[in-house]
Amino acid sequence: MPADLAIVSSFVRNGRLLEDRANAVLKPYGITFSRFELLSLLRHSRLGALPMKEVSTSLSLPPASVTHTVASLEKAGLVSRTPSPTDGRGVLVSITDQGIVLVSAATPVLEECFRLVEVPGVG
Repeated sequence: MPADLAIVSSFVRNGRLLEDRANAVLKPYGITFSRFELLSLLRHSRLGALPMKEVSTSLSLPPASVTHTVASLEKAGLVSRTPSPTDGRGVLVSITDQGIVLVSAATPVLEECFRLVEVPGVG
């Protein structure tokens, strides 16, 4: 395998391992890492709400994936959707109080999980 391809392959493999580890740590909270990322993005936004299109761009996810993730988080009571007051076709997604509590509790546990990860050549 060419060296450049081996490096990319290593990044992809390690990315999957890190995501698997994050999902295991987040399982007691009832969310996956992708759902945590969306909640965390909203939690740290200025108003606790963002247009769906901005969420899609910020997380580098297709709009359909964001819609699916938001629907499941909304069903769990962690986010809500409202029509955008500035864009007649747009939708704002907002983190709920329950979502804030969950992401606030899960963040230090996830940070500790990643703090313990050793990356060869870094440090």
